[in-house]
Amino acid sequence: MFNKYLYFASILLFIAWTLASCGSSATSPALDAQASGGMADSTPPIFCNGFKSLCDRRLDQVVLATAHNAMSNQDEGWLVPNQDHGLITQLDDGIRGFMIDVHPYDGDDATQTGKTYLCHSSCTLGAEDFAAAMTKIRVWLDEHPHEIISFILEDYVPEAAMNAGLDAAGMLPMCWHQAEGQPFPTLRTMINSNQRIFIMTESGGGALPWNHGYQTFAWDTDYANKTPADFSCARLRGKAGNPLFVINHFITNPLASKTAATQANANPLLADRLQQCLKETKQLPNFVAVDFYDVGDLIADVAALNALAVPSP
Repeated sequence: MFNKYLYFASILLFIAWTLASCGSSATSPALDAQASGGMADSTPPIFCNGFKSLCDRRLDQVVLATAHNAMSNQDEGWLVPNQDHGLITQLDDGIRGFMIDVHPYDGDDATQTGKTYLCHSSCTLGAEDFAAAMTKIRVWLDEHPHEIISFILEDYVPEAAMNAGLDAAGMLPMCWHQAEGQPFPTLRTMINSNQRIFIMTESGGGALPWNHGYQTFAWDTDYANKTPADFSCARLRGKAGNPLFVINHFITNPLASKTAATQANANPLLADRLQQCLKETKQLPNFVAVDFYDVGDLIADVAALNALAVPSP
């Protein structure tokens, strides 16, 4: 049941934080309240992903607004998109988790065949060179040194191909290496070390230290939801007790649509589900993944959870 008093209290806290941040030197229009520019910035982080309170929380104690099929977007002409805007606008708007698909190119440009691209099912629906996309994101991170992000890669290419793209983008030194069974770092630790990218791959991880198996570190809810009635907090993949919890909150019937997202992303439906899953699982949702993140209440609800959530032991 939607607790309107808890929710409105959460929103009031979010508004108070927003007003307090207005006098800062922020360069991002969303949740980056202290980006002073450049990866060489040595200023101790006061805001981490937009909040003072998050700096000393571990990554598994933080909620990330997440874009499902983040690469597939209307602005850049993808067919049957899952989002309105491209990756950099998503970052500007407060998205910090990215579900993206990595494929060998199979589109119409024969000169690119087999190269590593972001595509959804087929590169004929839309495509972006993997290294080029990662370069854009790395430049954004350089300009916003107090922000951390995470990728969940649905990967259909060898680990070496992804590694080459990350290397070409200058991202490899920025990737956090998490040992299985060890505590996650705080956001402050990730920021101070400039290892501000955490990557999981659905293929199961690999030999390279940046490549973390999705089902080793995370568990998730069902992603094949055709109506809001299908939403639940039941586990689909990964082991119960894995440190990261992913809520798939999007409708595919038979394809993604803005109409469906407008319904799914709105309160009280979204806030009810987040509160219900927190209650049922006793675990903070770390990734709340939606289609068309810019409609509905995702950013406000994630901010409210981050403002109120008590870190787990």
